[in-house]
Formats: sequence, structure tokens, C-alpha cells
Amino acid sequence: ADASLEAVVVHRQGRITNANGAAERLWSVPAGGLLGRDLFTLLAAHERARLAQRIGRRINGIWQVDIVDSAGQIVPTEASVRHLQPGPDGLTVASLHDLRERRAAQAEISRLTRFDALTGLASRHALLERVAEELAVCRAHARRACLATLNVVAFQAVNDSLGMEAGDAVLRLLARRMTTQQERGATLARLHSDHFALLSPDLPDDPDAAAVHAARCVERLLASIAEPIEIQGHALHLRATAGLVLIPNGERNATGLLRAAETAMHQADRQGPDQLHFFSRELQERAATRLRVRNELARALERGDELVLHYQPQVGANGQLLGLEALVRWQHPRRGMVSPASFVEEAEASGLIVPLGYWALEQATACLRRWQHGGEGHPWATGLTMSVNVSPRQFKEADFTRRVESLLARSGLPAGSLEIELTEGLLVDDLEAALQQMAELRRLGVRLALDDFGTGFSSLSYLRRLPIDTLKIDRSFVVDIDAPAGPEQGKRPTVLIEAIVAMGHRLGLRVLAEGVETDVQLAHLLRVGCDAFQGYRFSRALAEPQLHDWALHHRLASNYWDRLHAPHELQG
Repeated sequence: ADASLEAVVVHRQGRITNANGAAERLWSVPAGGLLGRDLFTLLAAHERARLAQRIGRRINGIWQVDIVDSAGQIVPTEASVRHLQPGPDGLTVASLHDLRERRAAQAEISRLTRFDALTGLASRHALLERVAEELAVCRAHARRACLATLNVVAFQAVNDSLGMEAGDAVLRLLARRMTTQQERGATLARLHSDHFALLSPDLPDDPDAAAVHAARCVERLLASIAEPIEIQGHALHLRATAGLVLIPNGERNATGLLRAAETAMHQADRQGPDQLHFFSRELQERAATRLRVRNELARALERGDELVLHYQPQVGANGQLLGLEALVRWQHPRRGMVSPASFVEEAEASGLIVPLGYWALEQATACLRRWQHGGEGHPWATGLTMSVNVSPRQFKEADFTRRVESLLARSGLPAGSLEIELTEGLLVDDLEAALQQMAELRRLGVRLALDDFGTGFSSLSYLRRLPIDTLKIDRSFVVDIDAPAGPEQGKRPTVLIEAIVAMGHRLGLRVLAEGVETDVQLAHLLRVGCDAFQGYRFSRALAEPQLHDWALHHRLASNYWDRLHAPHELQG
């Protein structure tokens, strides 16, 4: 017999005639201890009748059989039974494998699928089982429950700065804190990474009362996360957001409920730390729209024939065309021209803003280079600056400067003809890293502009340190120039613009006003010394053919200042 198998040879009546050492070890008997024994007495009581019937009917097969060893312990085995000889006295060979290790491994796998190995909380799998059970109970007995998901904001920064081991220790601490805050009968789970979930059963029958109760439960968890944490000599101040969905809510299964809670959580993420948001059908529809936009935008980037650039002129105080701002437009095959407001936010959230931004840089620099070398067809393009918006996410990429240098080399455009527009929000997270990246771009010769000045993290202290060339006054200040002034507002908008222009000039910056639409606005901006202007007062953003017509018309005008009072002529 093969010693690697637990094999016994039995007579028709079940009397063992031969057994190998592995079989003796399986039953924990000494050598020869199985010979002459009745096989059926060595089986668990519940197995004897079933196995006797199969052997009696001369059935070959593989079955799971529980045996009893010499100490009376039940041992699970897998038995492969083969009848060697016909007739009532024919011999039967049974080869048995010990299943204890396999069963132990399966039990461990089951445990791991039900509990998170790091925190000891319920796993995603176990949570979904509990949600399914609770959904059935709520439907059958008209009861209410709530499922909430929580996201620890910017937790990756903990791992990046202190290491994964410290990050794991923080997650375990958060799990312990939240466990002390959960109500009796609730299930707290870790879904993945820094995402947790809470299932709260037995809520009040009234939907409003149930929502209030659930919100209070979640607020306690948010508060426990917000408590300071001391680790490796650092004081961490973490925050979280939460999305909640009441049960039942029309979803047919646990997965749908979890998806609804996560949709609400993403909405809370947009609102900021410590926020919680309840799921609604309207929110679900918006989420579906965002997903559709994300997928279609990804396809548009792959195809490359739906995205186009439009260009808005930037005009100097003397009437000269100074530059263009390149703006992405999406020519959708079914919905026509899609407003940037409809896709830029989703591009930011999904990360598609990075390839979209590089696409815009490639197209804009290549176009300006082509226009400048187009001979008589584009005389207006000589000496122009091309401004391109760059998102914080793209700007923070480690190889951003290298890629800008590479695309300039490919296009042949002088670095000084490219101006990268950045927003104030970029400077909030890591000013020093932003300054280093900006300095590298300046060393290449690339111009830098601070966009939408006055709407974000405005500070003279950081503005002095920025290696920028242009300060762009946000359109909200410009609009207020000729807006009816309330009793408390007085001359505040015009005074603020005058102060921004003066400050910019003292720092050696060019000051450009965005959103100039009226003669009154333009006259005031000229009076306070603004250097350049951009807005519908001169032209909307134009496709390349319309831009060419506008630029020639603008260049050939005999008296630009007279035409400042004839806006209809400059609309192209």
C-alpha cells in the first residue's frame, strides 16, 4: 500500500484484513492494531449505516466520512472506496485522507472573511450578511435600521509621513474608540483601508426619528475619530465624513444599500470633514450622471477627436493682443458642446484631470508654435503668450516639470511663450513643495500666473514668496464694479481692485482682470492702472477659425480706443 495514503483493505463483512502505517496513525493505534477489527466500529455512529449500505451494494466512490480514533475523538476524512473483487467475499480498498488541516484552514479562512485581521472588526463580507439579514427583518416586520459608511479624511498622509506600521496602529486605535461608542446590537465593520461602516438596527418606526437617532450614533463615531492621537512624538488630528442610508429604502439587496451609503459618503466628502449626508434618490441620480460623465470623458481622452481647445483673448491697456487663454471644450457626439462645468469637477474627482491637463498643454503649445510659423496667415500670433490652466493634482505630480520641458522641446515653442495658470488652493496643502515646483518651472523660462486671486487662501505673506509673473483678479470683483451698491457695500469693490492692482505693481507683477464685460468696468480698470483684460467685453472663448477672424479684425482696426465703445464689433 502507498504509505502516503491512509489506506485499509476490508473484507465484504467489514473485517479489516490489511492496513498500512498511515491508517494506524490516523486511528492512533499501534502497529497491527487494526487487523481483524470491524471497520464499522471505527466509524462515527452517524456514519455506520450509510457506509454499510454503500459497501454492501458494492458502490465505488469518494465520500467524506467521520471516523473515531482510539481516544474517542472524531476525525473528518475523505474516503475513496474501490471494490476489487465481485461477490459477497470480494475485497474492498478504502483510501482515507485526514481532513483536519483542511477543515482548520477553511475555518481560518471563514474567520478571516468574517473579521478584519487588523482591527478585529467585522469584515465587509460579514457586514453584507448582517445587512441582508436586517433588510429582511425590516421588510417583514415594518422596522427600520440604518447603514452608515465613514471615511477618515486624508489618512494616506499618516502612512506616507509615519509609515505603514504607525498607520496600522492608528487604525486599531480608531477601531477601539468607535467600538466603545456603538450601541448594543450594532455592527461595526472595516470595509477597507480607512473606510468603516456601522449598521444600526432597531431604530424608531418614524423615518424622521430614525434619521435623527442614526445621525447621533454616527456623530459619536465622528467625534471619537476627531480626538487627538499621540504617536511617535506626533499629535494627529484626524477627521472623517459619513454617508447614511435608512433601511428599507427601495434597494433590493445589501450590496445596493452599501453602494447607496458610499454614494452619500462621497457627497459628504465634497462638503468637508465632520460632515454626514443621507442618501436620496436625487443623490443617486447625480451619482449615476457623474459615473456616466467619467466613463464618457475617459473614452473621449482615448479617442482624442471629441476634445477641442477654445481660446479667449487677453488684451493690453494699449489695445494690443497680448495672449490667449486655452480652455478645454468637449464636443460630445450626442449632447453637443458640453459645458466645462459639467465635466471638470468629475475629471478632478476621478483623476482624469491629469491626462486632460497634459492633453491641453500639448495642444496649446503645438497650436501657438504652428500659428507663429504660419507666415502671413497668422501675423497676429507673433509674440503672444499662451496661458493654460493646470490643476493642483496635475501640478503636484513628481514629473510635472520634466513633462512640461519635454512637450516644449517637442513643440519647439520658447518656454517664455507658455504661461501656466495656478489657483490659490494649490498653496494651502504644501506651500514649500509648491514653491519648489514653481521655481523649477521658472528656471525653464515658463511664465506663471496666479488665477482667481482674492477667492481663496489670499495672504500677502505667501504672495511675496511666489515666483509668479501675473496676478489675475477674479471676475467676482470685476462684476461688482458696476453692480448696484448696497448701503453696507459702498465703494468696497472698487477700493479692493485698486488695492490689488497697487499691490501687484509693487511686487513687480502684471495685473490682469478677468470677466470684463462692460464699458464701465473697463473704464474703471484702466483708471486704476490694470495692465491687461480678459472677458466678453472683448471676446468670448473662440474656436481656432473664429479666433483667426477676430484677431485679424482686431489687428487691422485703425483706432482701437474708439472701438472700445462699440462692443458689437468685437464679438467676432
